[in-house]
Amino acid sequence: MSTLPSFASFFEENPSIKKQKKITIHVHDEIKNTMRDFKCSGYLLLKEMPYFRDYLPINHHQWDNIDITVHCDVNIFQWLINYIKKKGGEELKLDVNNIVPLLLSSEFLKMNSLVKKCISFCCSHLNDVIAASNNMHGISDKIVYRIASRFDQRQIYQLQDNDDKFKSRLFRVKLDEIFKSDYSTELSPNNASTLFRCLVCGKYLLAYICNQISCSIDRMTIDSYGNIRWCHERLFVDAKRGVKILDSCLLEDMEFD
Repeated sequence: MSTLPSFASFFEENPSIKKQKKITIHVHDEIKNTMRDFKCSGYLLLKEMPYFRDYLPINHHQWDNIDITVHCDVNIFQWLINYIKKKGGEELKLDVNNIVPLLLSSEFLKMNSLVKKCISFCCSHLNDVIAASNNMHGISDKIVYRIASRFDQRQIYQLQDNDDKFKSRLFRVKLDEIFKSDYSTELSPNNASTLFRCLVCGKYLLAYICNQISCSIDRMTIDSYGNIRWCHERLFVDAKRGVKILDSCLLEDMEFD
């Protein structure tokens, strides 16, 4: 449970501490094999980087004895400190070289407003971001979903990603969506929630159109209008009554949970 309300009320009652009380953060950059210390207002740190709210005590007098170590690229953390201090001007621009590390770090530190900015930048320059980045595998599934929601299947297909750094993860999101029973878009008016494999012909079919797709000749019927209809068989698992084989020519009038 977050202690933000207690912190907020404390700083409201003691506004001078906003400027006076500093916290030292040790940043360990494993890639560069270096360590750098950053000092930041405790108030600002808690306000802009909510991750720390669960680890800092309410009593600010105890902050002097707190040792905070963060594993991060020192240049990226410097960018983040400048960002929350509103310093740096032109240096605080997002670009294709820093966007992924900033996205990963801002999500970890729960800097939601910066996460939104990073996602918007990625979506606007995704081909360039993919080409410039080597650590897109570190992007969380939650962020991948938010990025994928900005694109349709055709736009994802057109992305330039020969090494498959990110493209297949976006397609995975779209596949998950297509299998939801309430999914429907202009590009995909029908969903795949009724997809099944016929036990007779082995074809993969959707219930709404399966009786129009050919099966074994002995599965052919003629309807009352003289149209050829095909009756595929599927395996339907009923948790209460066990496994049944149903004739899929009846599936149009049936709903399965």
